[in-house]
Amino acid sequence: MSNLSLMPLRAACVPREDVLQGGLADNHFAAQLDKVLRDPERYPVYGDPEAFFAQTYPTSGLKTLLSKTFGRITGAKGVAGESGVLRPTTSFGGGKTHGLTAVYHLAGGARPSNIAEFIDPNLLPDGPVQVAALVGDALDPTAGVETDGHRTYTLWGEMAAQISDDAFEAMAANDVERTAPGTGTIRAAFAGKPTIIIVDEIAKYLRAVSSSGSEDVRRMARAIPVFLGNLFEVASDPTNNVSVIITLAATTNAFGAETTEISDLTGDEKERADAANAASVKAAEETGDVLTRAVQPSAVIRPADDNEIGEILKKRLFASVDESAAKAAGDAYRDLYETLGKTEQLAGGAEHPATYGELVTKTYPFHPELVRVLDKRLGNITQFQRARGALKLLAEVVAHVYATNDDTAILNVGDIDYDNAPVLNHLTDGIGRAEYASVAEGDFAGQQSHAAAVDADVFPGKPAYATRVARTVFTHSLEMVATAGAGRNDWVVGTLRPGEDATIFEKALTESEKVFWHLSFDGGRWRFNIEPNVNAIIETEKRNIANTAVAARVDSLIRSAFANDGGARAIHFPSGPAEVHDEANLRVVVLDYNVVAVTQKGADQPPAVVIEMLDKVGSVGTPRKYRNAVVFAVPDREQIEVLKDRARALIASSNLASDTARLAQFGDEVRKKVEGYNKEATLSARIAVTRCYKHIYFPSGDKAAGYLRHRELPAQAQGDTKNATSAVLSLLEDEDKIRSSAFTASYLRSKTWHTVNSSTTRSIADYFWTDHTIQIVRNPNLIREAIVNGVKNENWVYYDAGTGKTYTASTMLGSPRR
Repeated sequence: MSNLSLMPLRAACVPREDVLQGGLADNHFAAQLDKVLRDPERYPVYGDPEAFFAQTYPTSGLKTLLSKTFGRITGAKGVAGESGVLRPTTSFGGGKTHGLTAVYHLAGGARPSNIAEFIDPNLLPDGPVQVAALVGDALDPTAGVETDGHRTYTLWGEMAAQISDDAFEAMAANDVERTAPGTGTIRAAFAGKPTIIIVDEIAKYLRAVSSSGSEDVRRMARAIPVFLGNLFEVASDPTNNVSVIITLAATTNAFGAETTEISDLTGDEKERADAANAASVKAAEETGDVLTRAVQPSAVIRPADDNEIGEILKKRLFASVDESAAKAAGDAYRDLYETLGKTEQLAGGAEHPATYGELVTKTYPFHPELVRVLDKRLGNITQFQRARGALKLLAEVVAHVYATNDDTAILNVGDIDYDNAPVLNHLTDGIGRAEYASVAEGDFAGQQSHAAAVDADVFPGKPAYATRVARTVFTHSLEMVATAGAGRNDWVVGTLRPGEDATIFEKALTESEKVFWHLSFDGGRWRFNIEPNVNAIIETEKRNIANTAVAARVDSLIRSAFANDGGARAIHFPSGPAEVHDEANLRVVVLDYNVVAVTQKGADQPPAVVIEMLDKVGSVGTPRKYRNAVVFAVPDREQIEVLKDRARALIASSNLASDTARLAQFGDEVRKKVEGYNKEATLSARIAVTRCYKHIYFPSGDKAAGYLRHRELPAQAQGDTKNATSAVLSLLEDEDKIRSSAFTASYLRSKTWHTVNSSTTRSIADYFWTDHTIQIVRNPNLIREAIVNGVKNENWVYYDAGTGKTYTASTMLGSPRR
């Protein structure tokens, strides 16, 4: 099945309305728990439980979090009720704060219509329960925070204020004194009722407290781990019906061990020895110890697995997806990878076409490779912000597809349209890669880019192969690590669509390398670099070449290409008929590109100056006698600037290649590429001459066209670096204008001396140069053989005036008559 037979994305999927409108900000995809708590009415999607759950995919981690949280407070048996302290970690999409928002809504009594997709309703309480959401970066330990009529200064004071007035009254003294409450005070605040406590961004809160200028606030840093320890102790007793959820972002260090925001706060050995940081370090260490003791391994919850990322993305971005289209896409890509697997070393899942095809169906309308790159490559860039970064990016990509009526059937890495300004900005400035914006704009983003030129020149009328594979390589280059860039499997799986061949994209890359300014290949990976490559260096050098030098080199290239060849003489840049002498010998007249040129559309009608040179000779305009002896090469107007550019590049590369001081500034690899570029530039310049001077006019009997016929040099001849004059002669032979076969004596007489009884051999030979309606005879042996045939078979008599001898049929084999 080819990509053309797949249903376009626009026909198979319905995006959510806010996605179609475009221009979505980060907060459309970032759950902010404190905003859900304090201002839900003005917080689209996240503040509305029904809308929130409608656009949320029920990941295994989210379902586990909800089951364990509510199972604990409703007294469920087994796994659902076993843990009083839970710790969601950070992962892609539907991340920890998203899960906390779901808990908060359900704890507040929300029961969305699709609740059964997320949790067994039997685990939920009959109505709302006590809930407090403590968001570390939203609290102010110095000025305090206003909550339900109470100003709070501590985690425990804020917790109590959110629960109830009675709870705050029980906790008020501890809040004022910034002293951690004991377990009895905490139980008194909860009053034996089912309670859920959410603690988010604790590391940021610890940092703010520890760095305060107030001694009272800094002292509170030591109280925080005490409070958390007491809170966890209360939650650990199932009879209290309390569930505590505390979040920590987790990563993996260079040794493969998990680290958290808390362990990051402990700093290095130097920081530990710094007295100014001692309190902060001590508080962080103690908090870490408390968490380690309280949170069992089974209570650490990863919000989403890798195989759920695609589902998360499409759930948030699309209102509906055609499942039959998804199945068709999976089948088509399965077939593609089965075919590719015969010649390619596929990896990343594509080496197993059947299961990978099923994955395509599952992640549709996003290709699994796109999901992988967003998670594993771009997701490693801190500023990309994983879930919200991917959602914002794909929202812009999807909106652009629908706005431009793009017929893309499934979105892959090569379909990230950097022509779209919001997409380009998001993946450059937005992730701390501002310097890459100009790289993209110059090489592949936009109609004036180098990729657009490659697509037009190398793949005319075909899909934008160069542009698509460049997008894939660029996306893989943004990580800026040693392994940045796209290996063969990366660009094959990330770019190819059903029905396409890897060799096409390989050609697109090699052709692109010739003209792109920032693309490089190290033998294993293609990548875009901020530093310019040889093409850019040459372009800079080209700006220093004077126009007069370019004009002189163009003239030299043309003269060299149109040299005398096989008895045909080239006449370069005649100013008029006077410079094209009247003689019985073939001349190829090469017109000055500064004086005359034709366009592809109007080339069949010869320029007036060409007709004049055919008709006249000399300064007074005497009628030309030898009209069949002149052939004209005229430049194509659209190719003149291309020829000049090739000449300029040749001068620039020659100057650079011969300048040892300049070359010393570059590494060996760049120096070799400069030398290679110079050789390529020499060939390109020669080819540019024949592509420019492809319009050939030769004498004919066509009165309407000034007795001239127009033909173009064949494409293969235009790309030939041999003598262009030779190419013109080959064209004349192919057009049967130059005669190479023998002719009869009767034909010779009928054409050259049919009105008289005798003629000289000179006048016979000259006739083929004077009559523009007949073939050109350049080989005198053809005329000689016809004359001999006439003497032998037509009763001709040949008289040699030089020797005084006469030849007849009877004497041809013997002695001539005297």
